[in-house]
Amino acid sequence: MNLGEYLGAGSGITKGLYRLEDLTDSSGNSYNLTNNNSVGFVSGKFNNCADFGATVSNLSLTRTSSSGITNGHITLIIHLKLRAEVGANSFDFLSNADSGVFVHYYIAYEYNGGSRRLAFTRDRGSVGAQAAYYTVTLGTSSWYTLGLTYDGTNVSGFFNGSYIGQTAASGNGSGSFTQTGVSIGARLFQPANPTINYSPIYADEVVIENVAWSKAKMKKYYTDSLGRFQPRGGM
Repeated sequence: MNLGEYLGAGSGITKGLYRLEDLTDSSGNSYNLTNNNSVGFVSGKFNNCADFGATVSNLSLTRTSSSGITNGHITLIIHLKLRAEVGANSFDFLSNADSGVFVHYYIAYEYNGGSRRLAFTRDRGSVGAQAAYYTVTLGTSSWYTLGLTYDGTNVSGFFNGSYIGQTAASGNGSGSFTQTGVSIGARLFQPANPTINYSPIYADEVVIENVAWSKAKMKKYYTDSLGRFQPRGGM
């Protein structure tokens, strides 16, 4: 099924589509990735995927160009399988930061006082973070589809197509946060320490759009598409 049939043309533009067969952006916008410290490509959920190693290391896929998402609407999606379980701190799977508003979005998996949770976060750089949480232990045997949306009012999280909750979110960050671009397998941070919280995962099919998908669209993407997203629009 071509996802464009139910997503519609609308006003959305795909700002990054990474099949993770290689470093290529399949959105048509040439937002290709840089391979930091030799991320491998192996058999994954859909053909090949990116392999970030079996232990926490320093592997990431990044780009420094801004997605230009400054209007307060975004969707982030990643398919992943853990190679090791989190036992301290955080694994950060996917992040996007844009210049102009100093706001940073990321999907992370945290060890939180003996339990584990997913965090779907809108971080206003140097001001404060706003996040929706979902308590879950992922383990290392299954693939998962994780999604974050922000519609200008709420940041929401999705787990395997299901809505897990939201939190009110608004306001810009501070100009002291200057990192821009996208990171897979780690979180973008300050220029002196550009990526943190590396993730031992297999990652596949990453989508970045400048619209907030509805709950129905996110569910349909998971149940009908088998994860093969068709990009929309251009720059």
